[in-house]
Amino acid sequence: MPEVELGKYAFSVLSAWGMSLAALLLLGLVTWRQSLRARRALEEAEARLRARRKAREEAGKAAREDRNDE
Repeated sequence: MPEVELGKYAFSVLSAWGMSLAALLLLGLVTWRQSLRARRALEEAEARLRARRKAREEAGKAAREDRNDE
């Protein structure tokens, strides 16, 4: 890798690189955390939907059995 002489701009350039890296890391962490939260919410919604469908199927099954008993 070529050696670069930054001279009096070394602090400015290195701090800009550091801040950019920190901003990218922060953005990555926030995005990852939001994805976990969204995944959890989606799984909860899907579980509610499965429970509703199961209850509806059981109610339909019971209603068919009642009609067959008559």
